[in-house]
Amino acid sequence: MTAKSLESWCPISNGVVVAKLVTKPLNLRIIQVYAPTSDSEDVEAEKFYEEIEKAKGYIKSQDIIIVMGDFNGKVGDEIERLEDVVGPSDIGK
Repeated sequence: MTAKSLESWCPISNGVVVAKLVTKPLNLRIIQVYAPTSDSEDVEAEKFYEEIEKAKGYIKSQDIIIVMGDFNGKVGDEIERLEDVVGPSDIGK
């Protein structure tokens, strides 16, 4: 059923894509992201936010928008792994 709902998709960059789904009563637009890490240069982060703005430009104001994905957040400096929740590469300062 979901596959039939996919109207189109548009890759903005390696880290941002827009999926357009036909739903009722309003259409659903998903902006899926993979953000640069906090260790990245400010220029790279700024480019990422510009890509999200560009993605929003493909969406009508009456559509429902969900921005989701891997924002590369860090959860602390603990070494222990949280089983099935946070992998070892997600622990940071």
